[in-house]
Amino acid sequence: MGNTYVQVLTLTNVQPEPVEIVGVHHDLNPGLRIEVVPVEKGRVYQLRAVMEAQTPGKSTGHIVLSLKGGRVPSLELMGYVHVWERAEQGRKPEKTG
Repeated sequence: MGNTYVQVLTLTNVQPEPVEIVGVHHDLNPGLRIEVVPVEKGRVYQLRAVMEAQTPGKSTGHIVLSLKGGRVPSLELMGYVHVWERAEQGRKPEKTG
């Protein structure tokens, strides 16, 4: 099995009224899981993008957060996932030239 990779993005609400993230959807790599972690409910949230290493490839798409409270019903972010190919463990790089 491969490794688990995690990236964290912190979002801060600066509106006067509290805003809750009540849902998250994306059209990126199907192996990507996005977790919403409230740091300060209504004000500060972390989005944790979690992915198990898979077949190498790239994916660009959207992450849509459904919101409750505030001035807008949703927030759309652009996302990019790149799974790099790794050399096999213990394999030495081939010499060239």
